[in-house]
Parts: sequence; C-alpha cells; structure tokens
Amino acid sequence: FIEAETGAMAQMPSFHFTVFDIDAGKSRALESVTLSDFREYWITNTSELKVEGSDTDGMATFTATKRGEGEDNPVDPAELTQVQLDRAVTVFYNDTNSFVLSV
Repeated sequence: FIEAETGAMAQMPSFHFTVFDIDAGKSRALESVTLSDFREYWITNTSELKVEGSDTDGMATFTATKRGEGEDNPVDPAELTQVQLDRAVTVFYNDTNSFVLSV
C-alpha cells in the first residue's frame, strides 16, 4: 500500500479481503486464486473450493471445483446466494503494507 501524498509505504492496521466467483468456465478451465501473508481465511461449510495450503503459514491456493454460468455472477456483495457464497473466500490481514494475489 502506498500513501497517495508522499509515495511512502502505508501500513494497514487490519482488513478483510474477499475474492468472489471462483468457478470453472465453459471450457472446463478452473479458476484459481493464491493469496499470501494473511492471518486466516474463511470459506463456507459447503464451499466448492479446493484449498491447498493453510492459514498457519499464511498462504493458500483456492481452486474451483464446479462450473459457473454468467447468470450466477455476484452483483451485490451484501446479497449473495448460497452458490455465490460457496465460490468465495475471505482472508484477514493484520498490520501489513502489502500482500500478493495470483490468479
């Protein structure tokens, strides 16, 4: 994170970051997201995501296991269906100035 006025690194006290719509496409290509340097993550009990890694080392890859359709894409993060929740992951960061997300 960068301070807009000074260009200096900015330390963020704590925040949650959510990635939505991790699913497979028509060609069966599986979407995958790798996040690092987090304290913990949350997925639903009925999650469709395969998780490799853990919150103990602060790095994990979340890979789709089910095919999605354009009609099931989320529009409002405050009004998600169960399927949309099952294709999302939320991570918690504490006292950091950067993180890595790879897709």
